[in-house]
Amino acid sequence: MKTRTVIHGGIFLSSCLIALTAIPGAAAPVPDADRRPRMTLEALKKELPQAVARWGGADTKVKLVRRFAKDEAKIVLVKEDHDDKGKRLPDNDAYMIIYLRYFEGTWTSTRFEASWLYDNDEGKRMTYAIMLAIDQIGEK
Repeated sequence: MKTRTVIHGGIFLSSCLIALTAIPGAAAPVPDADRRPRMTLEALKKELPQAVARWGGADTKVKLVRRFAKDEAKIVLVKEDHDDKGKRLPDNDAYMIIYLRYFEGTWTSTRFEASWLYDNDEGKRMTYAIMLAIDQIGEK
């Protein structure tokens, strides 16, 4: 067999293989390992406003629920402040960030950060109660 024939055969075979990989649907579907964490976080997101209102009061709102890694997420809550007449005072709002981790099919709270001073026992108690509620929602 001539060298030229072998080279042309190799080029033809390579071209065929490249063309086959470009055909849509030719490869086996990739399993969606990310589906379960997404679905369980969406379910948590739906139940979260009621749990937050129960433990934080009607003025505590869910502002954000976001995954930032395949097994980590955060929830941002704001406790809105009002004056004696009911006027909103957004400069005095308190913010809480609760961090979650996905493990063994469930999202669970791991820690929190807050905008208030560390010795605010009422704020810590409220946040711990919300974290417990998140963990209980995850167990359902």
